[in-house]
Amino acid sequence: MATRAGSHAGRGFRYQDAVAASLAVENFVGQLGYGSVVPEGGDDLELRTASARTLAQVKSRRDHMGPFSARSVAGFVTKMWEGKGLPGDQFLLVLESNVGERRTAIRQLQDLSAYPTVVAQLKGSKGLAGLIARTKVLVLPDPRGSAVVQISARQACTAFEAEMYFADLLGVVGHLSDDNGTRAENAYLGLAVSDVQQRFDALQPLLTSALVEAALIEGLCSAVDFLTSDEAPLFYLGVDAQASHVAAGLVVERPELRAAVLQGLESRRNALIHGASGSGKSAVLWDVAYASRHAVRWFQVHRLPPTAVSSLVQLARSRRATVDAPVGFIIDDVGRGFSEGWTALTAEVNRTPGLLLLASIREEDRYPLVDNRRAAQVKVQGDDTLAERVWRELRDRGQDARQF
Repeated sequence: MATRAGSHAGRGFRYQDAVAASLAVENFVGQLGYGSVVPEGGDDLELRTASARTLAQVKSRRDHMGPFSARSVAGFVTKMWEGKGLPGDQFLLVLESNVGERRTAIRQLQDLSAYPTVVAQLKGSKGLAGLIARTKVLVLPDPRGSAVVQISARQACTAFEAEMYFADLLGVVGHLSDDNGTRAENAYLGLAVSDVQQRFDALQPLLTSALVEAALIEGLCSAVDFLTSDEAPLFYLGVDAQASHVAAGLVVERPELRAAVLQGLESRRNALIHGASGSGKSAVLWDVAYASRHAVRWFQVHRLPPTAVSSLVQLARSRRATVDAPVGFIIDDVGRGFSEGWTALTAEVNRTPGLLLLASIREEDRYPLVDNRRAAQVKVQGDDTLAERVWRELRDRGQDARQF
């Protein structure tokens, strides 16, 4: 059996990746309440919301090795609790089969307290009652199969096409797992709801002969890619900020402005960032989009004649945009030929729950806009070029720039 250790370990990692991709799909379709899945974060997986996280361990087991015993599961739980997590963290143990069962066919999520034989093995642990209350057990015998069913229903596609979507997510999970192995704890990368949407949209034209949504086909907009980073050596010499620059950590954090814009989106579903040229409007815009990607499926608008607004609204409807799972549109620099379309799209956002609009505009272009009072407006002041250079220099030296 010792000669089979590599096979057993490889199977375990493949199961772990499949679980991560499956949970990302469950988040995407709204079955779970998490915003993103982080492979190889603080544990095998981290499941994050905007304000909390769940640390998860994933355990596979081949049938010939027998079922998981209560004692072995208690050992997994104890290891998961030891030295990991903050006071507010939750814990999740994912098992390929249920305790005491060689094979399991049904997906099942239960509190740890539902396993009295396991709890009995945990007696004597410090703070046991509180830890048990914060721990759940997910039995997931077929992560691929359950995800394929959910993808097929959500995308209205065949099972074969759903398999291709899932295989793509597996590849993304693998890359994230590798990348997180060299990242600091506060810089882990995850697969968020917006990321799943972006991957599906990228694959859809390749998997079906049916016409996809007009807004995507005609190039009116595209799903924002928050996974690809761009180090951009010339960024601090005046390159317009993009989502890829935020992903690379090049954009200086401006938490007060970010919070103000997020509050504007929450209260009015429409936020307009304005300021002088070079003041950092685009950087704030993309920082806000990146910070909210766990909950919002963001699309960047490239062209917007007023007649095209209906195509954007139809795109949002096809994505089943709701208040709890909104679709957002980003326009960077409204004054660059978007003014008329922005006004029409603002009206649609105002009367359509589930739509968000995030835009930037130069100060001199703001006042000619028609009825721009519908948007929550946030002003950006100052040129952050010097601050961003200092931020980058400290980051390259391995220092935490946030303390300065």
